[in-house]
Amino acid sequence: MIATRDIGRIAGEAMLKRNYKGQQIRELHGSCDLSMSEAVVLIGKAIDKPNLSYIQQTEEEARKEMRMHGYSEHIIGLVLETTRALNTKHIRMLEQRSFKNTSSTSFETFINEVFIPQYEKEAQI
Repeated sequence: MIATRDIGRIAGEAMLKRNYKGQQIRELHGSCDLSMSEAVVLIGKAIDKPNLSYIQQTEEEARKEMRMHGYSEHIIGLVLETTRALNTKHIRMLEQRSFKNTSSTSFETFINEVFIPQYEKEAQI
């Protein structure tokens, strides 16, 4: 997982430096490797729900949930295709983690500075 501000900062730096030619793909890693279960534990601690846990749904359960929330069949198909590709490692990082491709924002910082304010805002609605 990587913070969008880190992606923006790194992309902006590359554009200012202009140290690339043509199209270039640059893999970026978040500050550390986290499973979905580990991420949910950190979120649960931050929102005072220490028993919060990650539950992976079947594709059919996910499809049903997305339909209930008004997603189109086209978008549902794309989401499930992407999820399937990530789960089967068809989409994966090719570069080993290094200082050059690892971002600086920790998941805990993201939770505190981005997630919690939005979570609290939504809780007031």
